[in-house]
Amino acid sequence: MTGKRIYSPLANCKKLANQQMMRKRPYVIGICGGPSSGKSTVAKIIKEQLPQAIILNLINFYKPIRGNMRRSRANSMVDDQRDEKEIKEEIREVYRRIDFDSPDAIDWDLLNKGVQSLKNYKPFNKPIYNQDEMIRLAETDHIKPSPVIIIEGHLIFSNEELIKKMDLKVFLDTDDDVRLSRSVLKNSRRHPGDMQFLKDFLQKYEQSVKPNFEKYIEPTKKYADIILPNYGFTTEDALDIYKMNIPAIDLIINRVLSEQ
Repeated sequence: MTGKRIYSPLANCKKLANQQMMRKRPYVIGICGGPSSGKSTVAKIIKEQLPQAIILNLINFYKPIRGNMRRSRANSMVDDQRDEKEIKEEIREVYRRIDFDSPDAIDWDLLNKGVQSLKNYKPFNKPIYNQDEMIRLAETDHIKPSPVIIIEGHLIFSNEELIKKMDLKVFLDTDDDVRLSRSVLKNSRRHPGDMQFLKDFLQKYEQSVKPNFEKYIEPTKKYADIILPNYGFTTEDALDIYKMNIPAIDLIINRVLSEQ
């Protein structure tokens, strides 16, 4: 009889807890792939089956571009004293100028320091990056150690030091047109009715996003232990898990549970 696969998160959690007592270090999974390839979805699926896992998203480790600003949600800072139109134009100009798909845009030192701290079973204060305003907030997320660490992001295989910290490397292999369609949909929802932003996005895609994928991301597929095809597209907020390669996701879960 065939049908949708049923997972048992509770059973996996208990099994993981018993196995991790025998491990000296947490198990680190790296999930890489082009922009909008489904990395966050796969990370969430894994976490659903391994509830103890923590996720580190590369977005939060972007360098704070706009004047190295930090701001708290609770306190008024420079932006709150400026004209909204002026701020929006500054953000748009930064978006046009900065290459966010280059490894140079990432604070690798901070990310590697955080991962190493978690591998040593020590807590880490993860930065919070406001992607719309391109600033790093003053507050942080206090991340406690976990038996499983999931790092997901489009450039994570481009840093040699970070790769060495991973026990399992997964690459999401997604068609360029599907990724572009997802990106357009995602940005349209983030900036509803802003045709200028959509125009800027498409121009940036041609000028830097696509070339940088071919230069910095696609070649790193060779480092992957598992290549996960993901060609499904949906207009819903989340990708449909049943359009993905379920046996490959099974393999990831089983690798984590079986590794000693």
